[in-house]
Amino acid sequence: MSVTYVTPKDHGKDSHDFAFTVDRSLMSNSAALRHQLRHGKLNKMFARHNLDTLLLLITEVITNINRHAHDKGNHMVIRIFHDTNDLFFLDIADNSTPFSDFTSHSQQSQKRLENKTMRENGYGLGIMQQLSPSVSYTPSNKSDDNLNHMIFDITHIV
Repeated sequence: MSVTYVTPKDHGKDSHDFAFTVDRSLMSNSAALRHQLRHGKLNKMFARHNLDTLLLLITEVITNINRHAHDKGNHMVIRIFHDTNDLFFLDIADNSTPFSDFTSHSQQSQKRLENKTMRENGYGLGIMQQLSPSVSYTPSNKSDDNLNHMIFDITHIV
């Protein structure tokens, strides 16, 4: 089980821009992934509360892949980067089966949270939307690298 960090060459050691790859064994074990990330580079970059929020976003995406994707995939790249407006983003890219209808699932999840519907599951996308002011999803057939991308605005936690 491993997480491999890759820091872009054009950024200094204190930069928040970096990426890491996650192997399949960690994709299927979110507790082990959280442990490795909590005690790795992210621990030095984020305050504890902010790190908890970041890890929750990551593990919610992985949980959705493990529970719902027909093909779980075997490759994940997680990037934290900033744009020219100094907004920071978390991009979780994977090669699993894409969401069939991200917008519909997001709306249903948000309604469950708002109505406090007592269900065992179905809240993940709604929780992600509450943790990030902007969540977008691009399925693999519409991305340049043939990976699914779930992108969160994390400017408020960097």
